[in-house]
Amino acid sequence: MKRIVNSLIFSLLALLLVGCTGESKYVLQSPDGSLSVKVGQSDKGDLIYRFYAGDVMVIDSSRLGYRLKDGNEFPASGWTVTKEEKTSRMVNGIPFGENAL
Repeated sequence: MKRIVNSLIFSLLALLLVGCTGESKYVLQSPDGSLSVKVGQSDKGDLIYRFYAGDVMVIDSSRLGYRLKDGNEFPASGWTVTKEEKTSRMVNGIPFGENAL
């Protein structure tokens, strides 16, 4: 269970670093919907999460992040999370022969 929670937290942190702004709230659910993590921002601006098993709240309003071996925290205070969009065009094809691109 701890491994699932850590995986969900890491996935949400990656998601939030890509596209979290303001008071947005995100929900990540297990495939069967029995587990969920809700992520948002506290009044202080910290990223927080709540973990649910079904309709039962298991973890209430905890800060989202990591404490590194050197004592620093990630994300550190003063960080801002902004939305950034990138697009790319990939062309897949046969690189050789009669049908080469």
